[in-house]
Amino acid sequence: MNKETNVQLVRQSVAAWNEARRINSHVLPDLREAELAGVNLSNANLANADLTGAKLHLANLTGADLHGANLEGAEMNGANLSSANLAGANLGSAILTEANLQRADLRAANLERADLYRANLEGVNLEGANLNGARWDDAKVDEAILDRFIMPDTSPLTPPLALNREMQP
Repeated sequence: MNKETNVQLVRQSVAAWNEARRINSHVLPDLREAELAGVNLSNANLANADLTGAKLHLANLTGADLHGANLEGAEMNGANLSSANLAGANLGSAILTEANLQRADLRAANLERADLYRANLEGVNLEGANLNGARWDDAKVDEAILDRFIMPDTSPLTPPLALNREMQP
């Protein structure tokens, strides 16, 4: 399917989209720069999709499978990504301002230079994630899993205060 057909199908029905993904499991969807702001994509199978630069502000991606997806530079401010699978996803330079990522799986995700200002990261799994240069001031990080995540001491931004307490030996 071409990009326009992909965008039309995913906007039309998550059930139809998921069925098309099941039938064409070998195809990696092209949704680059797709206009999906405010769209209900709850439980959508977007695994390994190319969503580079997609407009997803206020989209509902609750429980969506986005593992391995390329979301570099995606605009996701205010999006609901609670319980979404973003393991291994590329969220480099993505805008996630005030996004809800509660209980999301971000293991080994690339969040380099991502904007997580005031994002809800409660209970999120950041094991092995790259947060180099990410902005995450005023983010909620209660009960976040922070094993082996990457954030060099040279980062211009400091982690939230609650995170500083968790990181101490």
